[in-house]
Amino acid sequence: MLVLAGCSVNIPNGELRCGADEPCPPGYACESARCYAPGTDAGERADAGLHDGGADASVDASADGGADAPAPVEVFSDVACGNVHSCAVTSMGRVFCWGDDRGGQIGDDTTADAIPITRPVQVVGLSNIDEVALGDDFTCALAVGDAIYCWGTNNRGQLGDASVGSVGTASPHRVPRLTAPTALAVGVAHACAIVEGPAMGGEVRCWGQGDSGQLGNGASSNRPDPVAVVLPAPAVDIAAGIAHTCALLEDRTVWCWGNNTRAELGLTVEPLVGTESPLPLLLTGLPAGIDAIEAFAAHTCVRAGGRLRCWGWNESGELGSGSATPTSSAETVEVTVPPGALGDFGGGGFIIFGGAHTCAVVGASLYCWGRSLNGEVGVGTNPFSPILTPSLVSLTGVTRVSGGTVHTCAVASGAVHCWGYNERGRLGNGSETSTNIPGEPVLFP
Repeated sequence: MLVLAGCSVNIPNGELRCGADEPCPPGYACESARCYAPGTDAGERADAGLHDGGADASVDASADGGADAPAPVEVFSDVACGNVHSCAVTSMGRVFCWGDDRGGQIGDDTTADAIPITRPVQVVGLSNIDEVALGDDFTCALAVGDAIYCWGTNNRGQLGDASVGSVGTASPHRVPRLTAPTALAVGVAHACAIVEGPAMGGEVRCWGQGDSGQLGNGASSNRPDPVAVVLPAPAVDIAAGIAHTCALLEDRTVWCWGNNTRAELGLTVEPLVGTESPLPLLLTGLPAGIDAIEAFAAHTCVRAGGRLRCWGWNESGELGSGSATPTSSAETVEVTVPPGALGDFGGGGFIIFGGAHTCAVVGASLYCWGRSLNGEVGVGTNPFSPILTPSLVSLTGVTRVSGGTVHTCAVASGAVHCWGYNERGRLGNGSETSTNIPGEPVLFP
C-alpha cells in the first residue's frame, strides 16, 4: 500500500488492506486487516464485505501476516550420529549439534572446547539444509541441488577444502567442485557425494582419508579436495563405512571399494578378504530391485523388495543372522524383521570397540540388534552378549535412525530421541548420564 506524505487521502471504508508492515493512512484505523475511518460501525464494515470475526476477515488477516496467521511449526526431520557427537536437521533447514566439540565439529564457531556440549546448539551460517552426515570428529551437511558444507577436524583432508589447512575449522566451509549434489555419505575421516558431473549426472566424488582405497580413485593416499570415482552408470545412492564406500547405480547394481579386511566389500571380492581395493568392484548375486544402501563400521546392507540383506563383519551379531561369530561373511544374510514397510536403516560401532549394531525402521516402529554393551540397541538392558535378532525399541512414529560408536538417535513424530553411552553429552539430554532406552526428546535451545 502506498501512502503519500503531505497529501489529503480520501479512502472508501475497507478498500485498503493493512497489517504490521502496512499501516493505515493518518486518520484511519486498522481493523480485521482493513482500513476504516473512525466511528465506522459493524454494519458499515459488513457493507464493505468484511464482517467482525467472519470468514473473509480471517482469510485476509492470515494472508497479510495478521495475528490470526498460524506460525509454522518447526520439527526435526533428520538425525546423524558420529563418534562422540550428534546433529539434527529441522523442517526449516536449520542444523543443531551437540556432544564433543574438541575438533570444532559442533559448528558453533568455537574450537577445542573442553566443556561437553550437552544440549543442541545451532550451527552458524547454514540454512536450507536437507541432511547431515557425521564422521569421527567432523561434520558435513547437504543442501540438495545446491552445496555441501563441512567443518571440524581436517587432519586427513576430510573437509574437502584444501584452503582450510590441517587444523580444520569450527564453522561450515563449502566443499568446492561439487555441482548440484544430491546425496552425501561420511566415513570416519572421508566423505563422498553424488553430483552433477561434466558428462552426466550421478557422478561420485570423494575426499579425505584414502589409505585403504576408500576414495575409489585408484590410489591409497589422502586427498584434501574431491576426486572423481569412475563408475559405469550414474549413481543414485552412496554409503560410507569406517574405511570402505559403496554406491548404488541407476541400473540397480552395487559397486564397492576400500578396505576389505572383514569382507565389507561383499560377494565378488571374497578371495580378497584381508586386503583392499582402491577401485570400484561389482557385487554379484545380490537380489533384484535394490533401492537403498548403507555402510556401517565394517558391514554393509541393502534394501530390496522391502527386505534387508547384509554382509561383512559379524562379531556382535550386527548382520542380524541370529548368530555372532568373529569371522567375516562375504555372503549376504537376510535380516528377519517383522512384517511392514521397511524404511530407513542405520547403525554404527567402531571395530576398536569390539563390534557394531544395526537398526531398521519398519512401518513407524524401530528394531535394533547387535552390540549393546552400552545400551545402544535401546531395549532396556546392557547385556555382555550381543542381541542377535531385531528387537523392538520403545518408540512410535519413527522416520529416521542413525547409530554412532556406542549410541543411537532416531527421529520419532518430529522429535529426536537418543540412547546409549553419553560421555561428552552425545545424547543431548543436558547431562552425561547414559541410558539404555530412548530418552526424553532432545530440546531446541
